[in-house]
Formats: sequence, C-alpha cells, structure tokens
Amino acid sequence: DVLNNFEARVRQRWVQALWRGGVPDSVRGKLWRRAVGNRLGLTTARYEEMLALCLSPQRSSVEGLSCIEQDLPRTGRRQGIVVDSEKLGRVLRAVAALKPEVGYRQGMSYIGALVLSVSEDETEAFVILGNLLAQRHFPAFLEMRTCEIEKRWRVFEILLGQECPQLACHLDHIQLSPDLIITDWWFTLFTKDFRRGTSARVMDCVLLEGEPLLMRAAVGLCKALEPALIGKDMEECHTVLGRAGERLSEEAFFSAAASVGASTRYIREMLAGHTESLQDELFTSPARDEAGEASRSASSSQRSDDVEPFSQRTASGERSGGSSRASVSPPTSGGIRPLQRT
Repeated sequence: DVLNNFEARVRQRWVQALWRGGVPDSVRGKLWRRAVGNRLGLTTARYEEMLALCLSPQRSSVEGLSCIEQDLPRTGRRQGIVVDSEKLGRVLRAVAALKPEVGYRQGMSYIGALVLSVSEDETEAFVILGNLLAQRHFPAFLEMRTCEIEKRWRVFEILLGQECPQLACHLDHIQLSPDLIITDWWFTLFTKDFRRGTSARVMDCVLLEGEPLLMRAAVGLCKALEPALIGKDMEECHTVLGRAGERLSEEAFFSAAASVGASTRYIREMLAGHTESLQDELFTSPARDEAGEASRSASSSQRSDDVEPFSQRTASGERSGGSSRASVSPPTSGGIRPLQRT
C-alpha cells in the first residue's frame, strides 16, 4: 500500500516511524527505487548501451575504469556482504559510463554492493545507483566542487563544537581536519566501515530525511567515540574513527545520531548557507523545534517537515530554491579553526 501510494503515504507519521526503524529487505529494493526516482530515465536498453561503451575503443573516455578491478576484491569484507564481483563490476562500469568525465571514483563500489544486494537484478541496481549518484551531496564530491564540499565541512565543525567542545578543541590541536573524518563516511554512506544492517538503515533514513541524517550521524559518532579520542595523536584518532564500525552496533550508531541536538530544519538551513543567523542559537541554547525533539523520542514520530521533499529535488541533488554555492561562515566558538585550503 505504501509503494502504491508513495507520495501520500511517506508524509504519514506511522510510515516515517517504520521507515526510520529500518525497511524490511523484502521491499527495500522497490522502496529505494521509488524514493530515488528515475530522473535520468535509465532503462535496460541504457544499461546495455553503457556496458557496450565500456567494451568499445571509446572506453578510454570513461575515467577510473581500471580502479574498479582494484576495488572489487576488498568490497563487502567489512560490510558482511557476499559480493558477486562480475555483476557488481558490470553495474559500476555502466554507472561510470553515464558521465564519462567523472567516471568511477573509489568508494562507489561499497554503495554499489549494498544496492545490488537488495535489487532484483543488475538493471534495477543500475537505475538506483545511477540516479542516486546524481542527487544530494554526491555530485559535489564526485566532481570535487571545493566550495560545496568545504561548506559541509564547516557545518560539521560548527555542530561538533556545539556538541563536543573539548573534543573539537583536541581535534583542532592535533590538526585532524573534517575532511579526514567525514569524507569517506559521507561519500560511501557509511557502507565502507559499517556492517550491512547499519549501512542499509542509513540508506533508508538518508532517502527519507536527506543530508541532515548524515551530519547528525557523523557528529554523533565522534561524540560516542570521544573517550577513545581525547588525548590521542592524529594517527591514533584517525584509526579509532576508521574502525568505528567495529565499536558500534546498529542501535548504538542510531542512538549516537539521535543524541545530536540540532534538528533537521536547522541543519538544512546551515547547509543552505544560513549559518550566521543560527550560530549564536546553536552555541548558547540550541533551538529544538518539534521535529528535532521528535527525532530523539522513543516513538521516532517526526513532523512531515523532516522528510526530504522528493518532488522538489533537482538533478544536482539540491532542493529547489536552495543555494548550491552559498558560503558558510566558519565558527567562532568551540575552538574550531576556519579551514585553510591551498
């Protein structure tokens, strides 16, 4: 019934609560396909066309194809996914060929393995993965749009300074910058370092809520791991964060994300570039609207405002009316330094 009346049902609180608790594997593929959509108009014929391109002399125009063979053997190990390397390789090559100048980027194989594990066939995995990588934050990371990537790092710094000022000061002192913490987590949707149950549920929630879930999860993980990070040098901290999936269960992961005080609405506004007007509230008495409080309640019943408006996503992944390159002021509290990039 939910799949047949998707746009209407997704706004209902009981559907959102069930969705956030984890979608059954039996319907995951169908639900992900509906939630991701098919703005690119991908079909079986398009899949075969892209595979043919990767076997033709023109394959040299597709960036990164050689990296796929390097990534396949190590994909699925930490995830606990049994990977059919031949099928996954075909799906990754076809997706890479959709945008040859971007092609394949290391890390895509982890998301691809997860998507393939819930899909009926290779074509469905191609449709889901191809459209997913054209939405939300993915184009910024795939195309290395520095302004948009650094904007996300700065929002992360602000939230970490709010939630864990001592840890924020420590990470600043040892010069462990946000890019070393969150880039892998975000680009792979936590699929690289976490077990399949956790990463599949992350995908469920990202499709429902969008980037705010990723931001809360990243800050929440740092908060949960704070005792193991304080007092350690940069290499030790990087190791601790890189092995977070070994330390935290699925429930611990989502409890950590729910412990972050900033609501979905505030994170969205920060990502849209409205940081200056919110910064004082975030650092003094964090504003928590009804949706933010509900996200931490046992019932997980949130307002429909917390749901990513599926019909308003543009092909680049930004919401209609949003600024894709709005600047975000660096934080002035919590011991966080402005990012410096050359």
